[in-house]
Amino acid sequence: TAAPQESVQLREVNMENVNFEKNSEYIKKLEELCEKEGIKLEFFIVPSCWNYSDENVEKLRGLSEYAEFYDFNDSFEEMGFDLQNDFYDLLHLNIFGAVKFSDYLSEYISQKYNFDLERVHDEDIWNTRISKLEEALNEYSVKVSE
Repeated sequence: TAAPQESVQLREVNMENVNFEKNSEYIKKLEELCEKEGIKLEFFIVPSCWNYSDENVEKLRGLSEYAEFYDFNDSFEEMGFDLQNDFYDLLHLNIFGAVKFSDYLSEYISQKYNFDLERVHDEDIWNTRISKLEEALNEYSVKVSE
């Protein structure tokens, strides 16, 4: 289902409240664990039509000195989002938008971390997953990129 959006809107969020402080503490704990275990930590904001202000995005970026941070709302055009067809509501992508974001995210991850996309996988498992996804997408006439 698509809920046409007229424009991207500014999301007013109080970054000084108790929940933000509590979440900040958990980010620090996660950061410490990842650093200790040698795990690369990244945070990202998924695309939506209800975006944080630049000031709030910078506050989020500043929560961690260890983790990388990416705001996928900066890549709307690259992903080819259509405000009339790709959103379920202000905050959520629908299946059309989700396919576009999944394609973009998989390419981003594979390029950034030099994943060998040609390596051998369990073809039966992947073919089953692809068939189920294609069945679901065919209900909505969505084409998965290859």
